[in-house]
Amino acid sequence: MSEPLHDPSRGRPGAPPSGALGSQYAPPYAPSYATAAREAAGDRLNLRRVLAALRPHAALVAVFTLLTVGVTAFLISREVPTYRARALVQVVDPRNVLPKELGGTVTEQATGDQRSDPVLSQLVVLQGRGVLGEAVDRDGLRLVSRQAGFPRSRLTDVQVTLPAEVRDVVRLSFGPTGVLAERGAESARATYGAPVVLGGLRFVVPSRPAVSTAALAVLPREDAIDSVGHALRASPREGTNGVDVEFTSSDSVAAVRVTNGVVDAFQRVDARTAQQDARRRHIFLAEQLVDVEKLLATAQGQLTSFRQRAQVYDSRDQLVAEQANLLQLDTQREQLEADRRTYQTLLDALTRAPRGGGDLQALVSAGAATTNPVIAQLYAQVVQYETARDSLTSGEWGRASTNPDVQRQAALAEAARARLIAATRSQLAALGARVGSVDVQRGRRAAVLQTLPSAEAEEQRLGQQVGTLTNTAEQLRSEYQKARIAEAVETGQVNVVSGATRAELVSTHRGARLAFGLALGLLLGVAAAFLIDHFNTSIRNRDELETVLQIPGLAVIPPVEGGVATRGNARGLDVRRLPSMARFGRGGGRGGTRGRRPTPIAALAAGTSFDGEDGAAPDAGATGLHHASAAAEAYRALRTNLLYAQTSGPLKTLVVTSPAAADGKTTTAVNLSVAFAQQGLRVLLIDCDLRRPALAAALGVQADPGVTDLLLGRAELPAGIYATRVPRLDLLPCGTARGDAAELLGSPQMRGLVDRVAAEYDLVVMDTPPVLAASDAVVLAARADGVLLVLRAGETDRGAAQFALQQLTGVRARVVGGVLNDPDAKLARYGGYAAYGYAYAG
Repeated sequence: MSEPLHDPSRGRPGAPPSGALGSQYAPPYAPSYATAAREAAGDRLNLRRVLAALRPHAALVAVFTLLTVGVTAFLISREVPTYRARALVQVVDPRNVLPKELGGTVTEQATGDQRSDPVLSQLVVLQGRGVLGEAVDRDGLRLVSRQAGFPRSRLTDVQVTLPAEVRDVVRLSFGPTGVLAERGAESARATYGAPVVLGGLRFVVPSRPAVSTAALAVLPREDAIDSVGHALRASPREGTNGVDVEFTSSDSVAAVRVTNGVVDAFQRVDARTAQQDARRRHIFLAEQLVDVEKLLATAQGQLTSFRQRAQVYDSRDQLVAEQANLLQLDTQREQLEADRRTYQTLLDALTRAPRGGGDLQALVSAGAATTNPVIAQLYAQVVQYETARDSLTSGEWGRASTNPDVQRQAALAEAARARLIAATRSQLAALGARVGSVDVQRGRRAAVLQTLPSAEAEEQRLGQQVGTLTNTAEQLRSEYQKARIAEAVETGQVNVVSGATRAELVSTHRGARLAFGLALGLLLGVAAAFLIDHFNTSIRNRDELETVLQIPGLAVIPPVEGGVATRGNARGLDVRRLPSMARFGRGGGRGGTRGRRPTPIAALAAGTSFDGEDGAAPDAGATGLHHASAAAEAYRALRTNLLYAQTSGPLKTLVVTSPAAADGKTTTAVNLSVAFAQQGLRVLLIDCDLRRPALAAALGVQADPGVTDLLLGRAELPAGIYATRVPRLDLLPCGTARGDAAELLGSPQMRGLVDRVAAEYDLVVMDTPPVLAASDAVVLAARADGVLLVLRAGETDRGAAQFALQQLTGVRARVVGGVLNDPDAKLARYGGYAAYGYAYAG
């Protein structure tokens, strides 16, 4: 026998203190590929991470997508085809316009707010309840069909005269020759093409329809108006005064009919409104014209009376004439004063200068002097005498001043000068008299002019009043005539350019909506997947295992592909005897079986050669999983990592456990034992799950005697140890199941049993219950050389795994690493175990 697996007094190098996770004391291990890739990429979000998050929820994304596309397709299939009819109307400028046949166009400036758009204003009228009510009443749109196969357009000449609030149902029965209409207790018959009169209803069924019965609904007037208004749309054409009127309906004929009905009603209402406005204007203008004419007659009488009192026809003309006369007198006086100044200057010059000269000649040549013939004649004589005298005294032979001829000429010149001075003085006196006369006349004119402004102002006021009233009366007469003409022609602002002739099918963009539904479904599915993934607290990959638990991730076990087939007496592992996961404890713990398929236990056993009975060759019928499958390679990788883990100490006893049930610890224990046996080691697999044993049935050996029988002294070694079909792999089953498992496994007898088998085998693997389900695993882990913690990818909760690890490290157990079991293929192949697919190609 070898020394005990664990001696508390001996201690173990590198053992962590109680309660610590102990990852820093674990043996060195190579970091996973995912960890290295994450460190190289800086832990950034990439396509691989997105696909890895979506892959486990691919079914959820598909469900959301199919559901959204299905709902969209269902809604599209239930849609009734919609038709649109269009008419074009023209809104003219808001003025009173006469038709050409009445003599052209007569307009008047609109009196409304010029900032408002007349087209938009008419749109309000078009979509108002007045126009829509007109269309409903005229075309009988209160009567609608609720029967598939019998559209409202099958009825013609519809009239509804029932009270506006009535809501009723009319049932029609179509016979070979006519129709029967029933409304409550009333009924009426009519042949096809003849009117059906039923109370306040009247309509015609032109021909026999395809259906035998139909139901018509009578809507309240306001409801019918609302129905038409919801389906009606009017929009102005940019840059024009045209308006497109559109109506949508499931009945193409009804769409055309209602569109034309609304347009006609719009035109009628507009013409009627224009006529009513013209009539009101006509009456108003007639009243105003009478009042203005009375005021005009009064003003004219006042103006005539004033003129008679003032004895003037026009004070304004008299005032102008007086002002002109006064100006003329002022001008005349200024001229006389100028002449006086000229003659006075001439007189002064004659008095100072006894002989003539240039100055005197200039004065005589002035305008005032030349107009007087006497002065001009006298001046000529003076000049003649003085010239004769100068000729006698000048020259070489000139005579002396004492010469009688010279003296006679001088006397004549002096006499002529004296007469010239006398004539000048006489002219000055005459001019002074004329200036005085002008001053007298000007004074009288000024006195008359002072009395004219007040009379002119009064006359002007009365004249302006008469003129204003005259203009007002003329404008009123013109407007009155226009209003009468507008009232007679009944024109409005709306012209129908083109009515609706056909209805076009409205495109519902089914392909685009299906594509949108597909995109929406994918988006919702992806969002739901990311949301679930975000709130998922389970350990999902090796990175999270190493980060959360701070222990090495020794292996990721992919799903087991294929199965184990048997033939004959089924040498090797019999798949019919392999228990489902429910027999390994999946019925308890976390949620029972949860609907998973059973997982084969011995993934490696099928690749092992079994000796036949009596040394015969291996049975060719023992087939199963290929020894180079991904799962087999994963277990071999786990075996390699555990072999290298022995550098930190001997690893002869290994406890395989998990935080909770259904994590795959038993599968891992069996396949790991097979892998070590294939390596050439003698391996003993002990079923230490005394509550739910499963290994005896899984490996096809008898269940007792076993561990419990050996511990209770009912048997002795080597009894209870059974050889399996895997060379170098033996099994010590549980034996009889017990309820006091923790006491038995922690007893000295169990310690002695483990010491004895450890001395005989190279490796002892103990399959224990889950850590959180029972204390059995913790008791054995405290005495084992190493503990292997198995977790289920996407299922094992982080908190549960951390608590299980704390339980193990609390008893100073040596946790050599963790195994991430992935039987449900929740990890992406490239992220978890892609390297395991490398196989022998020969």
